[in-house]
Amino acid sequence: MPHAYQIHKQEGAYFMTLTTVEWVDLFIREKYKQIICDSLNYCIEKKGLEIFCYVIMTSHIHLIARSKNSDLSKVRRDFKKFTSGTLINDIRLGRESRKAWLQKLFKEGGERQTKKSAHQLCQYNNHLEEVYSPKFTLSKIKYIHNNPVEEGIVEFPEQYCYSSARDYSGLKGPVYVSMLNLHNLY
Repeated sequence: MPHAYQIHKQEGAYFMTLTTVEWVDLFIREKYKQIICDSLNYCIEKKGLEIFCYVIMTSHIHLIARSKNSDLSKVRRDFKKFTSGTLINDIRLGRESRKAWLQKLFKEGGERQTKKSAHQLCQYNNHLEEVYSPKFTLSKIKYIHNNPVEEGIVEFPEQYCYSSARDYSGLKGPVYVSMLNLHNLY
């Protein structure tokens, strides 16, 4: 059965949420957040991904993005597959204190899927919404940028290092962002 949240227009811009299985706080380690950033930047440089807004939280990632090549589903799939494999491998081989628990969780996640896999890092059905108007786009940008504030991590959005709020405030973040002219969104 098709899921309500699908990419129907491959050339469109979408608000996306990628969530870890069981909402596990995986991205509490700087190393894991950097893997996400490196993977996003690779997709930007090599696969035509264009990111307008993002935040990496402890258990999920929010993005507003599109594909310059009109193949957003493919880019999203490749990003999730490569990044999940890299993170799982790093957990398996690294000095992760929660190694056994995380491996068990991701293995069980893979076994629960209709299309069985050895491991599942992200929930299979992730939230997707086409960004269709300036008002809606601005509301999603504010939502994304305020996530770390709402979680009590920082007082102001631009203080959070793993967010495009830094770019929009004149600072540089770790992911290459194509900034939208927010004055044209009002």
